[in-house]
Amino acid sequence: MRTVYGIIACVVMAAIAAGCAYLGVWVMLVGGIVEVINQFKSPTTDAAAVALAVAKIIFFGVPLSAAWIAAIFSLKIAFATAINANANKTRSK
Repeated sequence: MRTVYGIIACVVMAAIAAGCAYLGVWVMLVGGIVEVINQFKSPTTDAAAVALAVAKIIFFGVPLSAAWIAAIFSLKIAFATAINANANKTRSK
């Protein structure tokens, strides 16, 4: 049963890592750049929108750091589950 919980936890952590990577790269970095470009193209430039877009660009590394942490925990859970499953097989002999 521990193996099943380990696999589920690994999948959940991998999904969190993928979601954080998507948030960091696509929503914050690319979205911030596109927002800055659109604000400078428009006839009326809103300073608050530009500031928010620049803040998105500056802080896009925060979700990426969370993605790295989630990926590391996912790998630790996967290796611990694999080692535990292998240890259980060798003990039963």
